[in-house]
Amino acid sequence: MDARPVVEHKDVVVGILGASAALTGLALVFLGLVVTNLLSFTGGTKKAILDRYRRPGLAILGTSGVGVVCMTMASLWLVLLREHQVLYVATVALFFAQLFSMVGATAWSVRRIMWG
Repeated sequence: MDARPVVEHKDVVVGILGASAALTGLALVFLGLVVTNLLSFTGGTKKAILDRYRRPGLAILGTSGVGVVCMTMASLWLVLLREHQVLYVATVALFFAQLFSMVGATAWSVRRIMWG
């Protein structure tokens, strides 16, 4: 009987690298929507109103940052430290953190844009 796993770690990391890059690109699209909305206000707009768009924008920017770190760790695992278990687990955990933060930041941003 063959004891090898069905999915190799390399395949998981390559998949995470591609998915993380795609999610980061999607986050930047939503960031563009928020920034465009924010810039549509005139100079005399109250800070409280502007902050309603800045905060979701910062959340999306944070999600993008998590994505960049995830892509970096996946690339490092592939290039330098293949089969390094701690880096592998950290890469998988960061991807799930990116995924969940992306859902939250996107929902928050869409709510702000569509329903103010």
